[in-house]
Amino acid sequence: MKFREAQAEIEQWVEKSRTGETNLAYVDEAGFAQAQPNRTAWTEKGEVHLITAERGKRLNVLGALISNGTLFTAKFWETTTAAAFGGFLGPSARPPIAPACSLPVSLPRRQMV
Repeated sequence: MKFREAQAEIEQWVEKSRTGETNLAYVDEAGFAQAQPNRTAWTEKGEVHLITAERGKRLNVLGALISNGTLFTAKFWETTTAAAFGGFLGPSARPPIAPACSLPVSLPRRQMV
């Protein structure tokens, strides 16, 4: 039943967006690294893992497509934290963006608004 409730809530937000009562946003983040992180590796039992784990800066890109057609983007060479994400949403939240609704994990990404 949670899926149907979420589906109905999404439809309500979409309708409010259509009437201009609110704006919706699709937000996504992607990260790029020159040196890929080496977090795991296969090593024979009894052997020592000898691969060096090079660390480099990571370029993070955030984008928000607002239902009114506006696109906001940001790029920065640091970790995406809650504070960085909130700072990104700050300027894009004018005019106000509807608060995120709780979506079930099983909802396909292409159906999100």
